[in-house]
Amino acid sequence: MSKFSYTTMASPDWDGRTAIKKAREYGFQGVDLRISDHLGELKVTSTDAEIGELKTVFREEGITASSLLAYNEQANADPASWSKLKESVLKNLEIGTKLGTRLVRIFIGNPDSAHDHDAFIRRSADVLAEVLQTDASPTSLIIQNHTGGVGIHDILEIMNTVRSPRLHMVLCPANASCMQERFDDVLPKIKDSLPQLYIADLKHGAQFKDGHGTALPGQGDIDFGAIYAGLGAGQFGGWISFKWEKIWSPELPGPEIALPHFIQYIKRLTQG
Repeated sequence: MSKFSYTTMASPDWDGRTAIKKAREYGFQGVDLRISDHLGELKVTSTDAEIGELKTVFREEGITASSLLAYNEQANADPASWSKLKESVLKNLEIGTKLGTRLVRIFIGNPDSAHDHDAFIRRSADVLAEVLQTDASPTSLIIQNHTGGVGIHDILEIMNTVRSPRLHMVLCPANASCMQERFDDVLPKIKDSLPQLYIADLKHGAQFKDGHGTALPGQGDIDFGAIYAGLGAGQFGGWISFKWEKIWSPELPGPEIALPHFIQYIKRLTQG
């Protein structure tokens, strides 16, 4: 049976306790909290007591901490940025493990910032291998494909180089669309191991800034039915997570509208 979660980018006005309680109310099984100085439910300076309080709410509500969204330091043209990336990812892994999540979402940085794309990908793999050797927890890292960052094929190359059961990608088709990156060839390779799929729909057109605009799931141009089928449909065992970025776009409908819409949409898609 599919597992549904939502990222708290959808609910910037709710604290962590409220976000978890609302997940149960709306029919989600998980919540993807944020660790960020900007409206994050956690920060890198959060105490063990603060982390423990949220862990307790998850347990009491019967909701899973499906992932922790880290906004870690990223690599760039500065050679010192690689050590900052490593230490930042290690810290986020530590907090994720204390929270009880099995997945920590990270960014790597822009491969083109150093003017040598392939070298950047190789260095990324080396640094993440060092991170996973240093950290002995059961918590996994999931790299998100993102505009201005690594693409899906970059992530797959990093994963194939590191070859760790604790390193995966989180697939965001909307970002791939914005990057004009096709990934049909990747779905068969990752369908049995992908831990998380982000659902974020877009409408394309010249009337939108950057050529696209946010849409509620099923009201945009992304064919999530084909993507879900490509991941094995009912055999897909990862999280299906609603990525609604009201935190960055306050004009979007609030969680009281977007979250029930997602549940109705995703149940039709996965059960129809």
